[in-house]
Amino acid sequence: MVGALESLVTEEPLKERIERNRFDRLIMLSDGVFAIAITLLTLELRPPEHWSGGWSELLTDRWRPILGFVLSFVIVGAFWLAHREIFARLRRIDVPATFLALIILLLVTLAPAVASLLAEYGPNKAMPAYLGLIFAISTAQGLLWAWATYGGYLIDESITRHGRLILLIRFSIPALIGLEAMASWGRGSPALSAITFLIVIPAVIGLRLIARRH
Repeated sequence: MVGALESLVTEEPLKERIERNRFDRLIMLSDGVFAIAITLLTLELRPPEHWSGGWSELLTDRWRPILGFVLSFVIVGAFWLAHREIFARLRRIDVPATFLALIILLLVTLAPAVASLLAEYGPNKAMPAYLGLIFAISTAQGLLWAWATYGGYLIDESITRHGRLILLIRFSIPALIGLEAMASWGRGSPALSAITFLIVIPAVIGLRLIARRH
């Protein structure tokens, strides 16, 4: 991109300025939505009605909101990192990519609501909502990268074909995790859901290392 972020470089051609403006504004909107979603997670961290000052009492009484906050923070933070990795490799943005990016933001804004479900009803009832959110956001991010790579040709030309495929797999793995975990949870096997996470996490790290080499 030519020129600094939201600069008034007069010698910049209008077409390039429009493309850069679309790219920059989408990044700013995305960072703002992620930041607000994380901030809203704290709304469920209300103190107990009658607290004597003990940590054990606090954790016993408010463990659901605390768990919801931590879990949602990790999920939103992880998808923000993936979002950053995708946009760092884009050269420009088009209408389909903008639409998919807005779908991602729409789903991210649901994180505080899902955290509220966990705080109110506990993990047994709220976990399918978490897994569904992971599946939906990851699917949208995978579609964004697939379009940018194979449809709109929006990515940097220095990324090899092998590197593009590795990144597509990496961005799509959380969707597979969420889908499998939801199926396991629906069959009454929450332990299998946890095992699925433990197996796939090393695979994600390995794919990240491979992507760096390419």
